[in-house]
Amino acid sequence: MFSALKNRLAKFIVKRKYVGKNPPQISFNNFITNSVYYFVIMPEDSHDFENCLSILKFFDTNKKNVTVFIPEKNKNLVPGSAKFKFVTYNESDLTKLGIPNHVFVKRLRKKDFDLVIDLNLNDNILASAVTNIVSSNFRVGFVKTDSDKYYNLQFNKEQNNSEISYKNLLNSLGMF
Repeated sequence: MFSALKNRLAKFIVKRKYVGKNPPQISFNNFITNSVYYFVIMPEDSHDFENCLSILKFFDTNKKNVTVFIPEKNKNLVPGSAKFKFVTYNESDLTKLGIPNHVFVKRLRKKDFDLVIDLNLNDNILASAVTNIVSSNFRVGFVKTDSDKYYNLQFNKEQNNSEISYKNLLNSLGMF
């Protein structure tokens, strides 16, 4: 019960402080091809983490400038990590509610990207907050609770198979 209350409070704070009230109208024509700087938020779930590595490989193959958001302890799990930039965090960078503290927010606000992709398939208030803290016109994520508030482009997920969800995401992004 306490964790549910904590999560609701964190969502309220994130929506109030970081999510824009009236997002501007944007065109998604060729937004993937025209984007140069990508910010990819890796999933918290270890199984999903393994299955989404194909997305990083795709961006590497297409010579995109990718910055990966990941816990410090998991940084070495990214294959070919020398090819990517990283924004890492530790527990000390988060509040008791699991959202970025003011020092970490300042660090994140200095970041500017063409496209942010949150690869979490399930609700993750930290990822939703970070998606909206960094500067970007395009915020991509999967359909989740309240995801309309955090992302301006959402994709459905396959309930039982994260590998299929990530393949579908790659195929869909290829259309842009």
